[in-house]
Amino acid sequence: MNYMNMVYDLKVFISSPGDLAEERHIARRVIDELGASAAYRQRCRLKSLAYEHEVPPIIGKSPQAVVDDYMLPDACDIVICMLWSRMGTPFEHEGVRYLSGTHYEFTRAYNAFQDRGKPLLLFYHGKKPLPYSADSSQVDQVKKFMEQFHGADARYKGLYKTFDSETAFERQLRSDLDKLLNRLLRDLENAAENRAALLPRTAEEVRAAEQHALRAGALPPAPALREIPRVIGVPPKVFDDRTFHDRAAEQARIANALKERKPLISVYGRGGVGKTALACKALGDFARDGAYDGIAFFSVNSAPPVGLDNVLDAFARFLPDHADLQTALKDAALPVKQKVNVLLDAIGTRHYVVLLDNLETLQDETTHVLTDANLRAFIEALLDRHGGGVTVLITSRYDVPYPNSLRPYEVRIPLSEGLPTADAIAFLRQLDGEDRLLPSDDEALKAWVERVGGIPRALEALIGYLQNSVTHTLDDLLADPALFEGEVIANVVHRVLEGLPPALMRVLQGVAVAGQATTQPMLEYLLAPYLDVKLLPKLLERLVASFFLAFNRPARTYSLHPYDRAYVLSQLPEGSPADVPSADAEPPAFTRRALHKRMTRYHQAQRKPQEAWKSLDDLQPQLEEFEHHCALGDYDTAASILTDIDFDYLLLWGYAERVCALHERLQGKLQDERLASLSAGNLGNAYYALGQVEQAIECYEQALSISRESNNRRGEGADLGNLG
Repeated sequence: MNYMNMVYDLKVFISSPGDLAEERHIARRVIDELGASAAYRQRCRLKSLAYEHEVPPIIGKSPQAVVDDYMLPDACDIVICMLWSRMGTPFEHEGVRYLSGTHYEFTRAYNAFQDRGKPLLLFYHGKKPLPYSADSSQVDQVKKFMEQFHGADARYKGLYKTFDSETAFERQLRSDLDKLLNRLLRDLENAAENRAALLPRTAEEVRAAEQHALRAGALPPAPALREIPRVIGVPPKVFDDRTFHDRAAEQARIANALKERKPLISVYGRGGVGKTALACKALGDFARDGAYDGIAFFSVNSAPPVGLDNVLDAFARFLPDHADLQTALKDAALPVKQKVNVLLDAIGTRHYVVLLDNLETLQDETTHVLTDANLRAFIEALLDRHGGGVTVLITSRYDVPYPNSLRPYEVRIPLSEGLPTADAIAFLRQLDGEDRLLPSDDEALKAWVERVGGIPRALEALIGYLQNSVTHTLDDLLADPALFEGEVIANVVHRVLEGLPPALMRVLQGVAVAGQATTQPMLEYLLAPYLDVKLLPKLLERLVASFFLAFNRPARTYSLHPYDRAYVLSQLPEGSPADVPSADAEPPAFTRRALHKRMTRYHQAQRKPQEAWKSLDDLQPQLEEFEHHCALGDYDTAASILTDIDFDYLLLWGYAERVCALHERLQGKLQDERLASLSAGNLGNAYYALGQVEQAIECYEQALSISRESNNRRGEGADLGNLG
């Protein structure tokens, strides 16, 4: 069945004592009118259940027993309960004493909701002037009952609303029921969508989805080599004064440091505290002022990982007409410090900014030292020059320990705390938007903000949790003390993610495996055997709207927060080497290994013809494929890919550092002796290009030993030639 064409039958139970006859009539009319409205008549059939219209006058049983035979509140989707001047007539049912039929119906509905999240319960307390005939004992019973909604130890959780006239009641009920119906139907439609997305795919459907994805994902032509850009890459996030809250002092410090052309600005703090957001907001303001010559954005936690060659490539594109600089940047043997000196001299009075986001990916977990020696040398060389035409802005969970002599030239901006309470509440309200999922009382929000320390990711997670189901409430989370012990932010994110439907979780796991700059065509190909990818745009839209995915609009890519990525990967089985994804499998394996294997196929299909290999961008599919083969432990295939592009392309273009890093990951892991020899030899070539002759000789000797042991005469000749 097409979930888009489903029409849901929804029952709305009306419960009240007899003093609210007019309100009962109003409730039936509002239900009928909403059900007939354009917003709902194609989505649901609404039926109101009021005993005076549904129950025949049967004698011989108690009134409530007769009502129960025809309509039960806990068998409905929504219950509207109202009290004013009367509680009703007390009675006993199955040994339990109830104040009235309304009390009994409310109790059944409330307990059912606590047990299984249904029915949804709307409660209204009349504040109209009491009738002259009002029974004071009945009024007192209503008052005592309503007191059970108040206080820290309240018996009943939730909110109720009051009305002081029939007109006010109709206006309030129409608004509330409209909102509730919209959310309830959205939940039902989303659930149907999730079920439809997970229906088994035929081999023909999978192949058609794969072909569509490959066509959509075909790489665009590389930009003209002479094109001089002002911006390279895209900011991870985009903010303006309306959508960014607080951090005024930190924004001012970054703005001043950029204006003063400081060599290094370091924003560091715990995960989820808003480092990337702050950096992007500051750079956005800086860019709008126009006082720059170029900005390059890099997410360090991408795959393949960002290195110094990516940064230097950016400057080669910023300054294509400076011959001495182009020569220096491509000279693999030239020390990094000398490259920096040539670069700063070439830049002169111009100003360029480089963002390195999530630098902790390249830091030692214990010492926090940068493990990328070339990138460390680059930053230290900038600091040693005390400033100039290059500013590097980094974000990291950890403060990088630079030499003490260089510390005075670094602008350090620690983010140790979350947003202040008032700003955090404003941020939550802004995230909530028109949905109005949050309680209107700021005190409840204050409790959440204080529990999570105002950390932005935990604030986003709350909105995602509330959006995921109409039955979710803030009280659910506040009532769980385990959430606020230990790693609070991780606990909150895990709690919210674990409740996601399987279809949405599969999309997140697909992004986690595909990488931090995942495109929709990548996901279409990757998930074709596991989801109806025609529904993928809606699934992605829901995940972005609920803050589970970040969507980079200029680049049209999706990414996960590190907390979220770690959790969704932990829920994805590793699998076994036998998990070769196939449309014919029943069902196809959904494991890390299967997904990595599918990504190798995707990137292999995206390769450009050899005659089109003109720049590093043209080899991006091979580099991505290399990463996924390494994740599979298939190092031989990774080596085969690398040795096709390293000597005649990467080394020739000046990427010796990258070639070293890639080949180092293969040493001691290759089964094919020819590939092992070739990899060791090409690693030696890269070291030689870097001027590290001793390391090159060691690699050549290792390659020669492997060639001789495997009786590879051709390889032995090449290795001897390298040794001279």
